[in-house]
Amino acid sequence: MALYRGDLLDGFFISDAPEFERWLDGERARLRGRAALSAWALAEAHEKRGEMSEAAERARQAAALAPGDERSLRRLVSLENISPVSVAILYCKLGEWDKAFAWLERAADERDPAIVELKQEPLLDPLRSDQRFARLAERVGLP
Repeated sequence: MALYRGDLLDGFFISDAPEFERWLDGERARLRGRAALSAWALAEAHEKRGEMSEAAERARQAAALAPGDERSLRRLVSLENISPVSVAILYCKLGEWDKAFAWLERAADERDPAIVELKQEPLLDPLRSDQRFARLAERVGLP
């Protein structure tokens, strides 16, 4: 991981060279993916040794290298002990309502204490008109 310092040739551009740009984009994605896998391997090694702060740091690196990877986010949430409701709020702010509901369902499944604030959390307002919100509130026993 110490050798990965960011995207290959970041900021480099050659005008009128679309083939080179496609190649460069592919190489950047490939190297970023390898760096993310390396960071996860290090996170898992630290976790097995009980070095949780180091594991969490490597998990954050891996998640930052693969921001759209739901699996990475789930692993990071697990290592960092982040509330699934917090992740749902993040997805709600991004307009990713289906993902927000998936994380709220996870919160309910895991009996996350933060789920009791479901109806009071203003950052979840955009979800209130969706029928899934009422069903979820009923499921967790909120009036």
